[in-house]
Amino acid sequence: MKLRIGIPKGSLQEATLQLFARAGLRIYTNARSYFASTGDPEIECMFIRAQEMARYVEDGILDAGLTGRDWVEESEATRGDPRGRSHLRQAKPWQGALGAGRTRGL
Repeated sequence: MKLRIGIPKGSLQEATLQLFARAGLRIYTNARSYFASTGDPEIECMFIRAQEMARYVEDGILDAGLTGRDWVEESEATRGDPRGRSHLRQAKPWQGALGAGRTRGL
């Protein structure tokens, strides 16, 4: 079973690709395709408009996606499926005892 990740098209695309590269996952793109490949055969990437990302995840088309909280709220995507299948998670930089750049909330 492959992990399907949504990458936002447009202004967030390059920053997202850099984020994954810093995390060790290189994503190879083709300007003419909505799909991207990675060095990991178990991960598939698809380019989606940030405005539509939450709906694709909610509908199960993607397992995860990167988008802004504003788009999640505007799309009225479910924050916690009553069947326990999906949950909204957020990570952001935290200035704490462990130092800047650590994340919490996952």
